[in-house]
Amino acid sequence: MSKWKMGTIASAVALFIALAAGLLVGASDNAPTGDNTPVAEAPGADLTVNFGDILPVEALCASDEFITNSLPSEELLWSDSVSTPFAANDTEAKFSELREELCGNPTLLLMTVEALSAVTIEDSVTIGDVNPWMAEFIAKANEDMFSLLTKKAETEDVVFVTADFQDVAELTNTVLLRLDNVESVVTEQSVTNWHVSAREGLAAGTIPFATLNEDQYEGEFLRLEYTLKGNECPAFAVGYNVGDKRFATLGVDCGDKPESPAPPTTPPTTPPTEEPQCPPDKPNGDWPVCKDKPENIPDTPAGGGGPAPDQPDPVGPPAGGEPPVTYAPAPTPEPSDPPVGSTLDPDPAPSAEPSVAPEKDPEVVCLAPAWDPTYCD
Repeated sequence: MSKWKMGTIASAVALFIALAAGLLVGASDNAPTGDNTPVAEAPGADLTVNFGDILPVEALCASDEFITNSLPSEELLWSDSVSTPFAANDTEAKFSELREELCGNPTLLLMTVEALSAVTIEDSVTIGDVNPWMAEFIAKANEDMFSLLTKKAETEDVVFVTADFQDVAELTNTVLLRLDNVESVVTEQSVTNWHVSAREGLAAGTIPFATLNEDQYEGEFLRLEYTLKGNECPAFAVGYNVGDKRFATLGVDCGDKPESPAPPTTPPTTPPTEEPQCPPDKPNGDWPVCKDKPENIPDTPAGGGGPAPDQPDPVGPPAGGEPPVTYAPAPTPEPSDPPVGSTLDPDPAPSAEPSVAPEKDPEVVCLAPAWDPTYCD
């Protein structure tokens, strides 16, 4: 066991004893209230891991040999690549390959610890806040990266990583395993991403450092998410580019729930192609000029504005080519003075409606004055 790990475990034990003593004192000073309400779990409690914890087998390192994937080579795809592309095709196999490389590649491990420590879980709480060992490792690696490498007497030509390095690698793998693997490679736009910006001027035998990239891009990522208990939408999402294993933070867009589909509308009916007919109460005529039945036509007073009655069609042309008979009213005679000795008023008021003499001849119509009804006899 490394000295760093032993010191960290000792500190954790001392902290536990102090907390236990405080709880005992508090319990003696305060009577139980009987309130069994569970205490809310702090954000990211399930992402907290410490030295001495029982770690999953998938997080453990099988080899301590130094992995040179981040050193200059023709296997790198881009000038700022962090590492070589994933060799595995299956998504789960890619995730396993990533954890194995974290156990021996200082460039990849330092980038992952630095990037994860800055990811916000909830309410400004970061992964680094709940895992203090991350800050300690970042400070030590940035001060002297070669202090994390070693050689063994029996194999002087082979470089290995130290036990302290692998302790941190196993804790980092455990944090990653507590995220949700989406089990698919996604094509997305990065929110932040890391790269090796100074690779071109890297001297031989120098271990490259990854830094934040100012430029964002769309790429293929092995996506990992984290969702707080009781929530449906992930709190954050991260990923590793399949082309060089660079770390990136990815967007989270849960979106709104789809609205219920609108009920289907009744299609409009096609109007009939036949010509409409007059309604039963007005059967005469042709649509749209429909006429009432004769018995429904109201009587129209003389001089009224009602509809004129239908006129019969002429029987035929006049016989013998004679001109048609025309009807003209007889001239109205000029009024004369009443006879001598008449008792009639010399200026009689005209009656409201003159009487019409009986019809004598269709050619002549005689209108008699009011004072001489026998005028037309």
